[in-house]
Parts: sequence; structure tokens; C-alpha cells
Amino acid sequence: RGLPHTSEAAMCKWYLPKVSCEILHQCLILHGHYGYTTDLPHHQRYNDVLGLQLGDGTAQVQKLVIAREKAGRMALQYDKKAKGTA
Repeated sequence: RGLPHTSEAAMCKWYLPKVSCEILHQCLILHGHYGYTTDLPHHQRYNDVLGLQLGDGTAQVQKLVIAREKAGRMALQYDKKAKGTA
């Protein structure tokens, strides 16, 4: 439909790997040391989700994108020149 969806995409890229990582961490805790063996897939899946978090951009970057989309680009500038106070 051509509507902007930058903040929604950043929310998905931040939230879903975060929740997946937490769920897999709980699976590892539930199974104890046995969860880290190759008999169960939990450890490998945990590594895969950690890779997703890094590959999609760090959580801080995704949160910054969301904040800029919601609050506006000028509200979250870190450069003094960008604020017009050069």
C-alpha cells in the first residue's frame, strides 16, 4: 500500500529475537547441563538467535530507529550541528 513501516519493522527486528532468546535461555535452564549437549537442539538454536540479534542490528540501534520514528528525528540528535547550535 506504500505506507511507511520503518518503526514497525524495527520493532519486529528488536522484539522477536529478544523474546526468542529469552525463551531458549529458559529451555537451557530447564534442561540444565544436558541442554548444552548436542543431543538437544536448544544450545544451537540459542546461538542462532544470538546471531539474528547481531545480524539485524543491535537492540540499541533498533530502539533508536523506533524512537526517531515516534518522537521525530530532531528530538534524538547527538550532533550539536544537527540541532542548529553550531
